[in-house]
Amino acid sequence: RALTFLLYGGEEETLRREFVFSLVECDPELRTDNRFYLNQSELYEDSIRKDVKGIQMRKELGLYGKDEEYFLSALNQLLPISRLHNTMFIPMIESQGTSAQREYWLPLARDYKIIGTYAQTELGHGSYIRGLETTATYDVQTQEWVLDSPTLTSTKWWPGGLGKTATHAVVMSQLITNGQRYGIHPFIVQIRSLVDHSSLPGITLGDIGPKFGYNTTDNGFLRFDRFRVPREAMLMRYAQVDMQGHYTRPPHPKLNYLTMVKVRSGLLYSSGVYLAMACCIAIRYSAVRQQGYHPGENPTEVPENTILNYQLQAYRLTTQLANAFAFWIAGKQQTELFEYLNSQIEIGELDLLAEVHATVSCLKAFSTWACADGIEECRKSCGGHGYLRVSGLPDLFARAVPMCTFEGDNYVLIQQTIRYQLKQLQKHRLHPLAAIPASFDYILDLESFAMQQLVIDEPLQWLDPLLHETILKHRAIRLLVELHAQLEALQDQGRSDAEAWNDLQSEFVRVARAHGFLVIARTFSSCVTNVPDIELRAVLRDVYNVFILRHIEDNVSEFMEDGFMNGIHSREIRVIVRDLIANLRPNLVPLVDSFNFSDSKLWYSVLGRYDGQVYSALYETTKKDARNASDVTPA
Repeated sequence: RALTFLLYGGEEETLRREFVFSLVECDPELRTDNRFYLNQSELYEDSIRKDVKGIQMRKELGLYGKDEEYFLSALNQLLPISRLHNTMFIPMIESQGTSAQREYWLPLARDYKIIGTYAQTELGHGSYIRGLETTATYDVQTQEWVLDSPTLTSTKWWPGGLGKTATHAVVMSQLITNGQRYGIHPFIVQIRSLVDHSSLPGITLGDIGPKFGYNTTDNGFLRFDRFRVPREAMLMRYAQVDMQGHYTRPPHPKLNYLTMVKVRSGLLYSSGVYLAMACCIAIRYSAVRQQGYHPGENPTEVPENTILNYQLQAYRLTTQLANAFAFWIAGKQQTELFEYLNSQIEIGELDLLAEVHATVSCLKAFSTWACADGIEECRKSCGGHGYLRVSGLPDLFARAVPMCTFEGDNYVLIQQTIRYQLKQLQKHRLHPLAAIPASFDYILDLESFAMQQLVIDEPLQWLDPLLHETILKHRAIRLLVELHAQLEALQDQGRSDAEAWNDLQSEFVRVARAHGFLVIARTFSSCVTNVPDIELRAVLRDVYNVFILRHIEDNVSEFMEDGFMNGIHSREIRVIVRDLIANLRPNLVPLVDSFNFSDSKLWYSVLGRYDGQVYSALYETTKKDARNASDVTPA
């Protein structure tokens, strides 16, 4: 329980979460194990019913704030009403609305008198936000905005809840006033009648159709035909347009995207949770599944081996478990950092914004890639049964893999990190005494990193967090300096800045990943160091060491290509990792149990059941399939 309390922020918070979860899990109308046998329309209708029931329960029980978050987590579905309404629509009003706008809109939204979504992505543009084509043109005569979808590709496409559910949307549009374009800005727009829920004149809405996953919600499309809204529809906390159409710029260009920074911080945490769920399913199943004998064993004398006792199975799953802990812990820290950033912005302090934006961009990319790959590895580790939807793993993969593209395509996001890294490097070269943001402090090693060679006196040094810091900082500064040199070399050869940037994009992943991994490693190590329980700290230190050393093992060329590390180091790491995984094997089931996932939270996975009754549960699922109701198919 001590580890559970650590993961959820203390005993009181853990008990509160368990209480709220019990409210959901004790209600048969909110069970989610029927979803395997429903088509898309049935999934959406079932999800609407659960969503409405959940809203009614939260109102009756007075569950708000953190309690509401726990309740929605316990429902464990992508809800068409509550999801984007709570994660994007309300936060956009909170962060971008004036005091008058917040006073008007927030009570309506929080009481679900209106249902909101967030409409940014278009048919023709996604991650390139500046390329969005939807226009909002100010009519000074009527003091209205005229929203228009001038091209087919300007159609809003993908927002959850937009197709059939939402009554309002925060619409990101190109702002035009007095003949000038001022870029993308948010507008709050009513899109459906509050009387009969029909789409308003001048608006075309619909669902975009079946998807790889997320079929409990209605991802939709939206087109405007010169649709008019009042001047006050523009969320004007930072950028403003007065009655005469005069535009006032925000104090910082990134303030319009503050909510997206918050969501990206949340995706790091979600990556940890989803990967932890997959590890819980795969490790529990591997502790039950028996398969084969070791050479020389007599089948008449000993039972078959539990597959978790095969070293390779433990190696695969412990690697993913270490990643899950790292992302979970770092995600909580980044969420807390965002809350601090938000409090600073409230008092006009914007110094942290650029640093947080740059770091969160690569953390979102790095963690969501690893999460998607890790869930798939967990699925494969479960053999054929992992391919069944009732294992929970295919749906979990379908839930996680879109995180690699939504809220910013990962390959685009890392370029934002790279730009900031290069900017800080150039600043340090020009002004060596100037302050460098804390998470980019490896740049201060600019003069000392070259020609370094790692000296290891004995293998146990590989378990030293200070050594890990040295190794990771060396890689981060070396790769950044080399990228900068390559860019300059291409420019000296006559390539334009844009051409040189495009030529080297394949290098960006390594450079941004080096920064992101260093941030996560520091956070994980600090968390472990501060664990008061000695035995728990020792186990978590092993998990942390697996996280660090497996990453170095998988990316060893990045540490060897300049001579910093060598082949002997690589072999030593492999041996240390094998020992760490062997040490952790007896603790793998208790470690996944510490995540405190109920069977409901694991989508009633037949493989991840807490009671271990895998085979009877598998057989029982066949009775729920309507096709088995008769011996002969009507076809």
